Formats: sequence, C-alpha cells, structure tokens
Amino acid sequence: EFLSFGGEFRWWFSPRPRPAEGRRVKRDALMGHFLGVYGMGGKFDLQLNRTFCYQGEFFSAGLTYGYALPIGRRLNMEFSVSLGYARIPHRHYIPTDDWQELVRDPHKSGTWNYFGPTRVGVSLVVPLLMRCKKGGGR
Repeated sequence: EFLSFGGEFRWWFSPRPRPAEGRRVKRDALMGHFLGVYGMGGKFDLQLNRTFCYQGEFFSAGLTYGYALPIGRRLNMEFSVSLGYARIPHRHYIPTDDWQELVRDPHKSGTWNYFGPTRVGVSLVVPLLMRCKKGGGR
C-alpha cells in the first residue's frame, strides 16, 4: 500500500518557431523540453511474506528533465526522469498467526537515505484550459 502526494514546478524551453501548415493547429504551449523541481512524500506498508513487513514514510526532492510531444489534437505524451534525494524512515513488524496484530521489531527499524534516480514517468496529458488557434481566416 502506498499513499503519496507531491508537486512540481516546471520551466519549459522556448519552442522552435515553425510555420503554420494548412489545417494544422498551432499549439506550442506545454510541448518540447522542460526542467522541473519537485517535492513529494507519503506513507507505505509493504508485505511480501511474514519476514518482509515494513511500514514507514518517505520524503523526496529533486530535479526533473522531460520532453512532451503531441499525439493528437488535444492529447500530449510526456517522458520524464527525476534525480534527487529520498529519506525513508521505516519500521519492521511481524504479524501474529491470524494477522490481527502487528508486533513491531525495534532492532530492524531505522532510516534509509538514497540519492539517485527517484522517478521515471510516461504520461498521457490532456491540456484543459489551453486555447487552440486554427490557421487561416481572421
């Protein structure tokens, strides 16, 4: 189980100017290369078997690089990778035979610290409040 939340601020590089092509919709907002700064956090409860049971929280912050391209008139696809720092306080527990109670094991609790790739993403994006101008006409 995971519960996570986060946010990201992005800076989009200026797109290359291109001529309007007939009936093609010219929309360059939210397309091309971007850099971002993100922060996220949450809680987790991982159970693989009776010996691998961990609960805890996680906090992460870092930088994102990505690229977005159009795949339809009002649909984009984004590819991104993030590098950053993650701090993960965790607690190990052992469930009882009927799984009704969880017994915490204080000798296997601690904090994991990690620096490196923290997120990889492929997303479908629908820009909601973006106006598209059609070429031609007045």
